[in-house]
Amino acid sequence: MRSNQKFFLSLFIAILLLTPLAQSAKDSEIEFCQSTREFVTVLEYLRSNSSYGLSENQSRKIAHQVSQGCTNSAKRFIKGYELIYKIELGGQTALRIGLALSNATDEIADNFIRVFKKSYLSSELDLDAKTAVAVAQKLSYDFKGNFEAARDDFYSLVDFCRGSILKLPASRCAQFAVNLIKRSEEFQEPIAKLFQKTFKYLTENRNIGLSVSEAFKKSQDILASGPQSLDNFVLAYDYALNKKGLNYSAQNAFEFAMKMSQRSIDMRVDGPKADIK
Repeated sequence: MRSNQKFFLSLFIAILLLTPLAQSAKDSEIEFCQSTREFVTVLEYLRSNSSYGLSENQSRKIAHQVSQGCTNSAKRFIKGYELIYKIELGGQTALRIGLALSNATDEIADNFIRVFKKSYLSSELDLDAKTAVAVAQKLSYDFKGNFEAARDDFYSLVDFCRGSILKLPASRCAQFAVNLIKRSEEFQEPIAKLFQKTFKYLTENRNIGLSVSEAFKKSQDILASGPQSLDNFVLAYDYALNKKGLNYSAQNAFEFAMKMSQRSIDMRVDGPKADIK
């Protein structure tokens, strides 16, 4: 009986000794939050700005929501709220943006503010406030790719789109840039340089003979299939034109190259399909 007691006591001690180690490993993956500091910071900020027209109960409710965003959530909320409130989009929109950023990350909040300023400022794209917010949102807390790459791509694409070759309106350039970046979101790779390389290839290749506007559209279609699609397109086009390859006409070679570029991503769901008759 006594030996059993010793065994269980030894086992219990061993468990006690091991638990802190396991807990320590687990804790290394946990982010600790200064929730009270964030709550107090936001509440005092809202109290000191009576012009916002928020009641004490509303301010406390907002502070509770912000404090759930962990460390620096108050800073992110205040930056977003002030930015949108000052451009007179209304308190509700400012609150929506502020809360979204408070529960995001510093990187996401930084992306939102930078992209918004690029879109909204009169010295930049000079878009209306609502459109600028929508653009910034799509490339920040609605984006699932590389945030820094998305922001750099946005700058580069809109500048190229508005430049001396295309000369497109700012609003169209912003929409084009967002659409292209969102389509490449899953690939986790920058897209701007690759787009310009694709556009250059299509416009400078005499056999292809596309206009600037046609090349602009086809470049987007090619890159919809990922970063490997341009290489597949060029290789396919050259092979199709070659007499020892497919010996196609320029038009047929282009159609073949487009088809090959669209196969740059493995789209198989239930395994390979054979339909050879």
